Amino acid sequence: MKKLFIVLLVQDGENRHTHRVLSTCKDNQNVQEAAQKYAKSYYGKGERDEFSDFYYFNAGSTTVKVENVRELTEFEYQLMSDIFSNVRKPKVYFEIVQTGYNECLDREEVQIHCGENGNMMIAKTPKGFVVDVYKQDDHVETMTVWKDDLSPLEITIDPNVHGTKIKEFLETQGQSQMEITANLGLHPAHNMSDEILMEDYFYLEGKKKWYPKSGNSMYTDFQEAIALYLQENRNDY
Repeated sequence: MKKLFIVLLVQDGENRHTHRVLSTCKDNQNVQEAAQKYAKSYYGKGERDEFSDFYYFNAGSTTVKVENVRELTEFEYQLMSDIFSNVRKPKVYFEIVQTGYNECLDREEVQIHCGENGNMMIAKTPKGFVVDVYKQDDHVETMTVWKDDLSPLEITIDPNVHGTKIKEFLETQGQSQMEITANLGLHPAHNMSDEILMEDYFYLEGKKKWYPKSGNSMYTDFQEAIALYLQENRNDY
């Protein structure tokens, strides 16, 4: 394969720039023909003007012309390829230095380089993750992320098993009609306030009380499960 360095003159509306690219062609192919073929397909399929050697694209709003083409040696091609790669390489803040299984510590690890001076080590443990942050060689901070926090265990409420917890929830979490309307500044009559209350609360007829729906940020995981259970079985209470 021949190694080529092609220079194109690109006119896009009022904007003109020079496009430099590395390309290849077969050993039996003419270098000039290979460059013209590249220019012709620069923006799709262009039409060539036989008088100016420009290729026209987008109904003539964009033109491309081969300014120069040169065949390179293998060394020149690799050198210019490295230069072009470094020019195009974006500057990133995070860089993964290493990842894999640490046999000595019996755990999976990821080391990330952060900016100019920082490093972060993330280690997988049976209970979750340990994140260590370093500044140069100095340890700065350690944070743990437990597996249960990422995927909380599903809690199934059984009234025969959790009867005491359900009773405690019913006694402590509910508010009467008068209490909740007074606290929220609503009209005390059911027909004047129920529609508003039902957006965030559910009513248990047997207890004559309103309870926050599941999803309330004040609930523990277990209280959340009880609230959901009562919403689905409100006729039993």
